[in-house]
Amino acid sequence: MTDEQIKHMANRFLSWRLPDDFSPDNGISFDPVASKGTKYETRRQPVGTNLFTATQAEAMARFLVEDMPNPHEEAAASTAKAIAQARAALHDAELARDRSKNAMDAGSFGGRNRTAQAQRTVDQMRANLARLEAAETQP
Repeated sequence: MTDEQIKHMANRFLSWRLPDDFSPDNGISFDPVASKGTKYETRRQPVGTNLFTATQAEAMARFLVEDMPNPHEEAAASTAKAIAQARAALHDAELARDRSKNAMDAGSFGGRNRTAQAQRTVDQMRANLARLEAAETQP
């Protein structure tokens, strides 16, 4: 987050209308009714807080966002893991295809069909890997 965003958050916090059921603790008191029992009795509508200065509110906002999980970083890590797994699977499929070709060359029955299927699998895996790699470069 930028300094400007932090300051914006602090200012919004300080100007926020406190809820009607606002109930401070730890020795802090608040009476929502002013001039109770007189003809001037009125309900207070506090806005923000005088518990913090603007500088203290900024420090609080910085504390709140410190070490905040970043969904973009998590998504990038997940995509990188998927790409690594796809590359490993593609490598295994290429090895299987090559073994099938070698078996066909050695005269194995049905080798041509197995080799063609293995090649289709390799082609599909390459296409999937290409899609993952393209997604990785997208913002």
